[in-house]
Amino acid sequence: MKATPKAVHLMPNPVHKEDDGWYFYDETWSDRFGPFPTEEDANKARVVYATTQLEGKPNPYPDFQAPSQADWDSNRLEEGT
Repeated sequence: MKATPKAVHLMPNPVHKEDDGWYFYDETWSDRFGPFPTEEDANKARVVYATTQLEGKPNPYPDFQAPSQADWDSNRLEEGT
C-alpha cells in the first residue's frame, strides 16, 4: 500500500518590513506592533510579547529594552523601543 503524503501547513512569518521599519503581528494577526529598527529587534520584541503578555513569564532578553506595558496595551510603539 502506498502512503499518502500529508499536507504541510506553513505559518507565515509575523515579522515584516515596511518603509519606516520592522513590525510584527500578534497571535491573532489582528494587531501590529512596531516599528523596530531591525528585523532582529522585531523578532526579540515578538518573543518578549509572547513570553510576558501571553505566558506571564519574565522577559527572556533582559538586555533588550522591551516596550512598556502601556505600549503593549495601546499597541502604539511609534516612538520606538
